[in-house]
Amino acid sequence: MDPDAIDSLKSTSKVWKAPLFLAVHVVSPTIVGFIVYLLWRSPNLRWVGWMKAVGLDRSFHEIRAWSDPLRGYVPEWLLFSLPDGLWVYALTAGMVLIWAGERGLVSRLWVACGLILGAGAELLQALDFIPGTFDWHDMIASVSAAAVALLAANRCLTPGRRAAAAVVRPAP
Repeated sequence: MDPDAIDSLKSTSKVWKAPLFLAVHVVSPTIVGFIVYLLWRSPNLRWVGWMKAVGLDRSFHEIRAWSDPLRGYVPEWLLFSLPDGLWVYALTAGMVLIWAGERGLVSRLWVACGLILGAGAELLQALDFIPGTFDWHDMIASVSAAAVALLAANRCLTPGRRAAAAVVRPAP
C-alpha cells in the first residue's frame, strides 16, 4: 500500500477516535444514568423541580406513569448503584480524553476527579459530613467504574496499540 495512503488512514483514524470515544464512553453512560433517574428514582429530587421550571413536568409525569409498572422488576443495584457508577465512568473517561497525552500532577488529579467525587461522596456520607446513606455497592461501583474507564481509554486511545498487539501475537 502507498505510504501516503497509510498516513491518510492514520490521520482519519485520529480524527474519528476522540468523537467516537466521547459518544460511547462519556455521552452514552451519562444518558443511561439519567434515564434510570428519570424513570424510577424519587420524584422529589432537585432536578425534577428544574424540569418543572422549564415546562417539562407534564412530560416527566407521563414518562413516569408509563414506567411505573416496570419498577417492581428493577433490581436495587440498577436503581441506585448503576447511575453512580455510570457517572463516575463517564467523568473519568471524559477527563482522560481531555487530558490525553499530558503527564503531571494536575492532569492526574483531573483524571481522578470521578473517583474522588464518587468514592469521596460515599466516604463523606459514612462520616455524616454530607446527607445520604453510605452504601458499599455504590463505593464498589465508583471504584470499578473509574478503573474500567481507565482501561477502556488505554485500549481505545493509545496509538498503535492494536497494531503492536497484532505483531506480538502469533496468528491462530
